[in-house]
Parts: sequence; C-alpha cells; structure tokens
Amino acid sequence: MEYTNPDALAETEWLAQNLETPSIKVLDCTYAMPGITIDPLEEFNKKHILGAVWFDINDIAETPGGKNHMLPSAEAFAEKVGALGISASDHVITYDHIGGMSAAARVWWMFRCFGHDKVSWLNGSLPKWAAENRPVTGDSPAITATTYAGNPLNKALVRSLQQMKDNVGSHVEQVIDARANPRFTGEDPGPNPNLKAGHIPGSVNVPFKVLLDPSDGTMLPADILTDIFSEQNVNLGLPITNSCGSGVTANIPLLALYLLGNTNAAVYDGSWNEWGANTDAPVETG
Repeated sequence: MEYTNPDALAETEWLAQNLETPSIKVLDCTYAMPGITIDPLEEFNKKHILGAVWFDINDIAETPGGKNHMLPSAEAFAEKVGALGISASDHVITYDHIGGMSAAARVWWMFRCFGHDKVSWLNGSLPKWAAENRPVTGDSPAITATTYAGNPLNKALVRSLQQMKDNVGSHVEQVIDARANPRFTGEDPGPNPNLKAGHIPGSVNVPFKVLLDPSDGTMLPADILTDIFSEQNVNLGLPITNSCGSGVTANIPLLALYLLGNTNAAVYDGSWNEWGANTDAPVETG
C-alpha cells in the first residue's frame, strides 16, 4: 500500500540531491516542548542543514490571552515568511532537531493554512539527516528578503474553541487527541496545574509517537498507519480534527491523515491549553 499524497514527505536522500536548487527553501522549525531543556535558536546556531533558516513558531504567531504559537494573521504570516526569503513559488522543506516532536509538522500545516501547498516534511528530520552524515553547518545563512504573495487563511484547516464545543453535541467531526495516553485519560494531569485533566468528550487517543518509526523518526508505512487509525475506529473518509496539548503534536496525525488521502483534516489550534482552561468546556476522563 502506497501513500496517496507522498509529496507531503521529503526524503533525506532527495533533499541532499536538491539542496542547492534555488527554489528549495529549508526551514529549521525546532521548538522546545515543556520538559525539553534546549534552546532552539542555540541549537540552530550550533548545527543546521546547510542553507536552512530558522522558523520560530512562537514568533510567527499570535498570542491571544497569553497562549503560545497560535496561528498568525495572513498578513503577519506573509510579512514574516517573506523576511525569511521565501516566495509563494518556493518548495518549502520543514524539519526540526528533535524529529518526532513535530514542530516541523506544525509549520507544514501553517503553510497549507495559507494556501502554500508546495511544502514537505523532512522524513526523520535532522536526527536522520545527521545520522547519514549529510551536510550541516553552524554558519549564519544568507537571507535575501522577498515579498511573499500569500493567501487568506483556509478556515477549513483550523478549528476554534466554539467550533469544538459545538462538535461535542453534534459529533459532526471525529476528534483525534495526539497526547500520550496518561494525559488523555487524566491519569497524568500534565505540566500545568491550572488545567483540567482528561480529554474532549467523544475524542479518541492516537498518541503521535505511535505513528512514527522509533528507530529513525520517519513516518510509518501507509498500511500500518491505516491499521492504527482503524484500531481507534477513525473513518479516514469523514471529517477529522486533531488536538493535543498546545497545537503542535496534533500535526503528526494530521500529516499521517494527509498522506493517506484525507486532505481536509483540521487542527484545533488552542488544543488542551485552551480547552483545559475553559470553565465551560466539558471533560471526560478514563
């Protein structure tokens, strides 16, 4: 069984062969999840793929109510991306230092939200690239700013708090929660004591790590991904929204669904950081 949309992935060998192509723009999207004690920019300055520029999901974002890395406006996205030297005709490749921690998948989704479909996730990210002894550097990249002719936000790919509340009653969309199972069940309350523990009623748990090969962080083959979703009674042909802790790891199941042919799956951008803090949002445990 082959992927339906394999262009969403860029293999390390292919990137190595095309690294000097002017229209290929490589983005280091490293982000430190809670509990990960690295400085993303410091890691980038120590080692990144040759020619890559740093994409900061906390900078290219809005922060309503203090929430981190929420989607920016189309205008802000275009301004920031253009400043990185990216044009709307470029083929964007996203990766991160931690591979399966999925910030690169979020940036892949962000570009698609603003109509940039020529974007691919580097399969295995920097850990696989470095393990294959492919070119890395600590030198600052040469950036020539340009005008990014972006598009309005594709609202079909993102969900709000109110839409998620409405869906609890209507069950129009399936909801996948990508957090680890103890967070989903409420057994592990998570790092923020101000958030409720548990999950959105009716959601199913597909921890993002189960979709990745533990040996190298690459996406699992199509038939295995299909089986994983099937085990949780996810219908790949029906509407699906993906959630997680803060809208980052949800993009791994989103990417897997896209590879399998579901191109309209969405992300609940606020995810548990928003839902768990909302007094009116119902919660299930167990």
